[in-house]
Parts: sequence; C-alpha cells; structure tokens
Amino acid sequence: ILAESEYEILITGADSYTPDGRVIMNESAEIDNYFVASGTNGHGIALAGGIGKYMAELIHKGNTDFSTWPVDIRRFMRLHTN
Repeated sequence: ILAESEYEILITGADSYTPDGRVIMNESAEIDNYFVASGTNGHGIALAGGIGKYMAELIHKGNTDFSTWPVDIRRFMRLHTN
C-alpha cells in the first residue's frame, strides 16, 4: 500500500528546542555582529516570516518596532550559552 501511495513532498529536518520553550533571537552578547534566530521548537515554518522580519530590523536598524525581550538570547544564564 505504501509503495502505491501518492504524496506531494516530504520535508524533514533538525529542529531546536530551548530550555524555556521560547524562540531565541537577537545579537549574541559574546560576539559582536553575530545574530541568532533559533529554537523554534517545532514551529519554524509558521514563525519564519515574523522571525525574518524582526531579525532583518535588528541587523539593519539595531532594534525593532516590537519588544523582542521575551525571546532575547540574553535572557539565559552563562551555563545555558555553551
């Protein structure tokens, strides 16, 4: 049955999960001009447009029109950043 079944496209890939279940975004505190957008916790495709918009604003303008503090990379303690 599986050999004869039809499907459009199968997409697989690694996904990342964070200690608190929220996305990680912003410039790294340790490395200048190193921006991180990770930890989408299984929702990468759904969040891609918004994350892309805010990351572009952060890189281009240095800030966004929306507070990204709840998902800021600097919310973690040093032991989480290794």
